[in-house]
Amino acid sequence: MKPPAKRAALVFIAVLVAGAILVAGCEASVSTGGGGTTSYSNDQYGFSFEIADQFKEGDAASFSQSTGNAAFNVGFLDPNGAKSGGQIIDAFMTSVYVFKQEITPDLMPALKSELETALEQLKASDSSVEIQPLTETTVNGVPGYKTDYTMDMSGTPVQARTYFLVKGTTEYQISIQSSQANWSQNEPDLQKAVDSFKVK
Repeated sequence: MKPPAKRAALVFIAVLVAGAILVAGCEASVSTGGGGTTSYSNDQYGFSFEIADQFKEGDAASFSQSTGNAAFNVGFLDPNGAKSGGQIIDAFMTSVYVFKQEITPDLMPALKSELETALEQLKASDSSVEIQPLTETTVNGVPGYKTDYTMDMSGTPVQARTYFLVKGTTEYQISIQSSQANWSQNEPDLQKAVDSFKVK
């Protein structure tokens, strides 16, 4: 059986090219933790993560519209980071998608195929996008796939990484991005946020 169509993957990654971020209203809590980190927890969709304090919750009205059928979006960005076209580039973003059926292990290859098709469509639509092949990954027990890619955002070279994690009927798309000039500085903190991502 084929999993639900993954057009959402294409739309979400396309949002990174636009560089827009929105924080949608939801049952969530944010608190400043020790060691220079901020803790974020979302009870409705059962996930949490910690991110370096330099990244603040973002708000841009176009994000929820651009992510298609995402049930929820949240983004943290560095207000002092790189900007292009007036928009902040250095960011950590999560979108939640809810399927009508559970994505069981036997459906993961079909999901990967759908993701690969969406990524190829993105690449075909923007000649500046260079995407690495999807690889299997697991983040704190949640399986899925990830890819690294580069793109041009209004003349600014950008480095990014997206995770497509699936648990039950829910997919968590986690993306980190930074200007290439800031990637070596930001990637360790952004990756720590990914590594801290937990699903109940």
